[in-house]
Amino acid sequence: MSLRTRLRADTRSRHDTVDAMMEPYDVSLIHGYTSFLLTHLLALAHLKARALRGNAADMEADLDQMVGNLVVDLTELGQPAATSFGTALPQCTELHPDALRYVLLGSQIGLSHLQKRWQSAHDPRVRSAGAFISHPRDGDRWRTLCARLSQMPSNGRLPDRIVEDAQTVFDIYIAAARMNSSCLESINDTEFARH
Repeated sequence: MSLRTRLRADTRSRHDTVDAMMEPYDVSLIHGYTSFLLTHLLALAHLKARALRGNAADMEADLDQMVGNLVVDLTELGQPAATSFGTALPQCTELHPDALRYVLLGSQIGLSHLQKRWQSAHDPRVRSAGAFISHPRDGDRWRTLCARLSQMPSNGRLPDRIVEDAQTVFDIYIAAARMNSSCLESINDTEFARH
C-alpha cells in the first residue's frame, strides 16, 4: 500500500465530515456563499499563521494568496474578515508540507465543481466576490504530488507524521465550520440586503 492510498483511507471520515458540513452552503446565494468564504478564511488564516514556520515556500505563497483573496471577497460582501482566532481552533505548528499540499491542493481541485454553482448565481453581489473561488488552479501540482505519494511507503515515522498532520488540517476545517455556524446563527438575509 502506498502513502497516497493510506492518506485517502485514514482521512476519509474527516474528509466526509468536512464535505457534509460544507454541503448546506449554497454558493449561489449570498448567505450560503458568505458562510462558505468565512469557513475557509477561519481555517486558512489559522494555518497561515501557525502551520508552516518557513518550511514550504510554495505553500506559504498559496496560503498568502488564498487568505488575501478571501479577505477581498468578504470585504466586497461587506463582511468583517478577522484572521486571528487564538486557541479557538486546533493548535498546530510546523505541519509537514506534504500534509498541507494533500489537503489544500486537493480542495482546490474540488472548488472547480463549486465554481459552476457559483457562476449560476443571479445575485450580482455574489458574482462580484469571486477572487477565491475563481482563482486559477494548478492541476499539475496536484498530479505531481499524487504521483510522488504513490511511490512512498505507507508505514514509518515520516508517513505517520504526514497522515497525522493531514488529519489535523481536516480537524481545523471541521472546527472552523462549527465556529462559523455559531457565529452566523443570528445573521439572516435581511442583514446582507443592506450591502
